[in-house]
Amino acid sequence: MIPDYAPLNTWAEGLVASGRLANTELTVFRKGQTEFTCRHGFMDLAGRRPLLDNSIFRIYSMTKPIIAVAIMILAEEQLLCLSDPVSGFIPTFSDQFVSQADGERVAADRQITVHDLMSHTAGLTYGGTEHPPVSTSYRAKGIDFSSAYADLAEMAAKVGTCDRYYQPGTRWIYSVANDILGRIIEVASGLSLDTFISQRILEPLAMADTGWHVKPQDKARFVANFGYDSDGCLRDRSAESEDRYLNGGTLLSGGGGLVSTSSDYMAFARMLLAGGTVDGTRILSPRSLAMMTRNQLPGDLPSMGCPVHSKMDMSGIGYGYGVAVTIDQDKATIGCSNGDFGWGGVANTYFWVDPREDMIVLFMSQLMPAVAMPIRTDLRKLIYQAIR
Repeated sequence: MIPDYAPLNTWAEGLVASGRLANTELTVFRKGQTEFTCRHGFMDLAGRRPLLDNSIFRIYSMTKPIIAVAIMILAEEQLLCLSDPVSGFIPTFSDQFVSQADGERVAADRQITVHDLMSHTAGLTYGGTEHPPVSTSYRAKGIDFSSAYADLAEMAAKVGTCDRYYQPGTRWIYSVANDILGRIIEVASGLSLDTFISQRILEPLAMADTGWHVKPQDKARFVANFGYDSDGCLRDRSAESEDRYLNGGTLLSGGGGLVSTSSDYMAFARMLLAGGTVDGTRILSPRSLAMMTRNQLPGDLPSMGCPVHSKMDMSGIGYGYGVAVTIDQDKATIGCSNGDFGWGGVANTYFWVDPREDMIVLFMSQLMPAVAMPIRTDLRKLIYQAIR
């Protein structure tokens, strides 16, 4: 059966024409070749420059799978073990307590491990308002990995002085875990995070436009970032991240700091699809890649306290290391295959790899937050309608 991608193009074009998005870039790589790609919209709305074929996007949490690969590289080289306590790399994580929503404060059952961070089961959180009193302490201590000019080592150490929200391993909570992993990469490798990621992942995969900063000569390729105003119209939010990406920001966030292009990230995704090696370049062994993309939870995400994430019903979806993993396609309410895996970013970037279909789907846009639209669910439905 020849896939019918016309509805996908209509959908992507319609998101821009309706004013819901300023831009969309969609690529389907399947059975060894790019089967479909489309590009609509603008680099910015003020100048209305058409979206470029080498546009640079803020990928935010699509940084997390790259960090997970880096940890697996270090594990392969026996520079760390997934069972290692985090305190062995960041001493402030030694004395741990759990401070739950009901106000009870008790000693942690055990120290958190690298595995707990990789699977988001360490009891950490982000600094919003959803997990008081722990999130309150994050804000009080100035824990914010989106800060432009903070120091990664100091910020990670601060997290270690805060209580956990749940006992390790008992709940899945999206958190600053990957930022802590970024610091662990530095300690274990003896290199700065950006140097290690560049040498071991970006350079071997020729991902020249991926990094924590946009080079001055590439500023014209950096897509504007948007949100909705009170009337539901697009407004430019680019200024909020200028210091981080354009003005020499010093904090290297492993949870959401990278920028990239579609072609760069597709190179990374192709490596994942190929079992760790692509075009003769080996990044990971197939065994390590299989562990990373296998569910590391005792059940699906709803059973671990996360029924919905970024407007996606997570029924039948588990979590590996840095990626969500479909474990029961019959239970899932989204288009999927058992064993597919991927993740997205807060500015509506999203990808997944489907080994059964020998397929990668990559969607790029710039609209915050991800929950502003049900893009991921709609995209999955349209993709599997197209190929089946």
